Amino acid sequence: MNVHLGESWLPELEKICLKLPTNTRVHKDFRLWITSMPSKKFPVSILQTAVKITNEPPRGLRANTLRAISSVDDIMFDAISSGEIPQSEAYTRLLFSLCFFHGIILERKRFGPLGWNVKYPFNDSDLRISLEQLRVLCASTTIPFEALRYITGHVNYGGRVTDDWDRRTMLAILDDFYTPRVHEDDHSFCSIKSYKPPTDMELEKIAFYLLEDEKKKAEEEERDPMFMTTSDIPVKTRLMKYAQDLPASESPEVFGLHSNASIMVARHDTRALLQSLLAVQPVVRRKGTTDEEEEGDKVGEDPISDLATSILKKLPDDFDEVQIVRKYPQKRSESINTVLIQEVGRYNVLLRVVRDSLKMLKKAIAGIVVMSSEYEEVYYSLQANLVPVMWEEKAYPSLKPLASWVEDLLERISFIQTWIDRGIPRCFWISGFSFPQAFITGTLQNHARKYKHPIDTVSFDFIVHDEAHDDDELPVLPPGEGCYVRGLFLDGARWDYEHHQITDQLPKELYSVMPRIRFKPEQHHKPPPDTSSSKYVCPMYKTLERAGVLSTTGHSSNYILPVELPSNKTQAVWIKRGAVLVCALDD
Repeated sequence: MNVHLGESWLPELEKICLKLPTNTRVHKDFRLWITSMPSKKFPVSILQTAVKITNEPPRGLRANTLRAISSVDDIMFDAISSGEIPQSEAYTRLLFSLCFFHGIILERKRFGPLGWNVKYPFNDSDLRISLEQLRVLCASTTIPFEALRYITGHVNYGGRVTDDWDRRTMLAILDDFYTPRVHEDDHSFCSIKSYKPPTDMELEKIAFYLLEDEKKKAEEEERDPMFMTTSDIPVKTRLMKYAQDLPASESPEVFGLHSNASIMVARHDTRALLQSLLAVQPVVRRKGTTDEEEEGDKVGEDPISDLATSILKKLPDDFDEVQIVRKYPQKRSESINTVLIQEVGRYNVLLRVVRDSLKMLKKAIAGIVVMSSEYEEVYYSLQANLVPVMWEEKAYPSLKPLASWVEDLLERISFIQTWIDRGIPRCFWISGFSFPQAFITGTLQNHARKYKHPIDTVSFDFIVHDEAHDDDELPVLPPGEGCYVRGLFLDGARWDYEHHQITDQLPKELYSVMPRIRFKPEQHHKPPPDTSSSKYVCPMYKTLERAGVLSTTGHSSNYILPVELPSNKTQAVWIKRGAVLVCALDD
């Protein structure tokens, strides 16, 4: 049972299965039953010889809600008829709300990073324990909503959540389901009014229609209808019928997302399909020939060799680190010089790897050296317009295809070179840093050292300068007074230049360019509360993938910092929209 929990033991399981007797020697009543969640380390030999039974979760909000209600034990509904629950109507609504919430968090996965930064394995056990705690806590005369939200959002479902921003999203969603407003008949879970908890009157109507259906069936079968009343129709049956009447297909607004989210899902599915088609195409070795063509055909020049030559011509020479250190010495009053030297070192390493691998690849194609597995991977990556793994290991996080990645690399090198030639820029292109966290820390260090504040008490206030159209229009900030930043994109929202705040996206506009922002250091800066309707605490990421890992420096490989943006809506609206700032797009 659950062999995926012991991945190190799976090779031993494979050996046991290989030693099992053949069909002629095995007992007729012998069966080996194995249960497992999907695992990359599960033995393939067992899969090939076994009879496989899978339990796939349904697709669609209605189907997931129906499945959640059908899995509820009858004891949960017996608590209503037995009088265990004083507020039976509120309990029924909360029970349906929890099942609907379960469907919501499962279906948000298909929206990718807009739904969750990390895909979590929420399952029926989370629902069952939440239902049991709901029954226990609703046994009192007053329903403890705060306790329900904490146990469900932080412990049961939240126990699987590893990302703090995903936890914030879950709690914002849960507030629409576990709320005193559930007592109100006009309360709905989203802007679409049809998605709401059922009232007792609606459930009574459902019971009446179900009873009429039973009578009609009895008449058609020429038998006496059973004497029943609406009270004999179980609450579970009523809720199932209520859920069946929900729309068959849901719009992104049900999940708190913008309608553009459906376009992003379609784009992701299309890209996955095209990448799969590209992966199964025959490999073009040379011009006019493929793997399937006969030997002896005319051999031309390899197009990958031409591509490697083209990239090599575009690559600039390495930065002269010695001269840069002399021009921008490391000093206490200007930590940004240290950031520049570190960035130069990282880009030099990347340029050498790219240059050396391309040169060796050309030699391998020409037959001068042996084509190793590393250079073969580079070959196939160039052919598929992907960034080779060898480069990614030394590069900055990026989701761009090869052609766009090379152009982006050249722009980053140009930004660093302009900085070296002309001095510290007025406005920093934050997307040009391979490690933006160092730049953020350096800016805070300048302020802390200038005013002799402990650096752990200094953080940023943010001022958006949407009236500036060029870096030269910005004033020069002395060291310690913060910095101006450009190159950010808004995902899940857009900037309103007229009202100077974030607002809803325009139809079919997936991303919008964010104006220049001043990062102003302040001591003991207090972020806005979660209930604030004037500012939104917007997380900033390097890429649209959002998910990252904790590096040895203590920083995330993707997340940078939270940015406070002016807004006229509550934070919960933008949290459910998945609104974030990103440094680079994926195209």
